[in-house]
Amino acid sequence: MIKFFRRIRYDLMGKNKTGKYLKYAIGEIILVVIGILIAVQINDWNETRKVKQGSRVHLQKMILELETTKVRMEYLTSNVEGKYSFGYSALDKAVADCDSLLKLSYAGFTERDISYILNTPFIGGQASLNIQQAAYEEVKGAGGLNTLGSEELISAIKAYYSRIQRESEYTDENNLLITRARHILEDGLGRLQMDYQLDPTGFDIDNYPWLFDHTSEEYKDLQKGIYITNRWQKDTREKMLAISDLSDSLIRMIQDELATRD
Repeated sequence: MIKFFRRIRYDLMGKNKTGKYLKYAIGEIILVVIGILIAVQINDWNETRKVKQGSRVHLQKMILELETTKVRMEYLTSNVEGKYSFGYSALDKAVADCDSLLKLSYAGFTERDISYILNTPFIGGQASLNIQQAAYEEVKGAGGLNTLGSEELISAIKAYYSRIQRESEYTDENNLLITRARHILEDGLGRLQMDYQLDPTGFDIDNYPWLFDHTSEEYKDLQKGIYITNRWQKDTREKMLAISDLSDSLIRMIQDELATRD
């Protein structure tokens, strides 16, 4: 093709047809420019298609991680079996048991309460959030956040993961406070439950007179430790429930975005 156009130019120059040559040359330049513009446009289309395909993959991965987060939050707060790994209570039950123990303690423990006191695992295991966010970190690291969709969706994604980071830090702080509460309980309720679990046949409640003496230090520590535990377990539970709701909301937004591309 190049040789063909070159032959035409040489023919026009050889016949001294300068006017026609100039017109032809200008036309050839215009054709070249048009060809370049078309090539650039096609390249842009291809790049746009690649970006959309990439963002679709990232959004689909994000949905999977958000669904995993919802399952984990439900598992830690309201596991239908009432417990999760290592025998710890789900937070719904742990909070309810803390409330019950506190009410009983202020009413004054009786022998009817012994079985409940001895067998109630009122601490929810101090689980961290441990939320998956590999898909978000991947697209963020690649500088592709702004390719994920509408400004509303991008803002929602950024706000969600910023909230996750903040709540993870707060939950870890809550767990430290609960650990301190467990130390407060060690010499009283902690020892009582441990002795019963390790030697149930030799256990004698008469060896723990402080349990019926609300003025004893062990009794006061029991109330203090359970109160602190309950306060921060409730806070962690509320955070987990909020994260579950936020995850569900973000899933719907992402699904709506993907639906517009079908």
